[in-house]
Amino acid sequence: MTNVDFDDWHVQPATDVGSPLATELTINGYKYETIMRRRVIVTNKVDLLAPGSIYCYTDPQFLGNFFILNDVKFWIKKEADKVFWKTWEYVGVGIANLRSIAQITLNVPAIPGPGYSGTFGPNLFAPGYPVA
Repeated sequence: MTNVDFDDWHVQPATDVGSPLATELTINGYKYETIMRRRVIVTNKVDLLAPGSIYCYTDPQFLGNFFILNDVKFWIKKEADKVFWKTWEYVGVGIANLRSIAQITLNVPAIPGPGYSGTFGPNLFAPGYPVA
């Protein structure tokens, strides 16, 4: 899940999450590592994972294989007062259990631009607040 989606998850009304949790979210933010007993991994890499897409996967032992094809290699070259270096490693991933991964696509409409008047529908970005 991207940090954009995770931040939008925080704006749930107290009627959805309960008053004690809504109070805690307002004061401290969401400080747990799980949502409904599921571990959550949040990334800021929105160029790799688009906002509105959440991937769910099983424990690594049920997912597939992770291969290291070569050990980490290190190369260094020194010329006069300059030092050049490079490190690399070749890895591979094999997903053996196709049912071990699922994608959730959130219905996240674009935020309207200037000139829009009305209210947003119930979505993650603006839960029913009027737009002026």
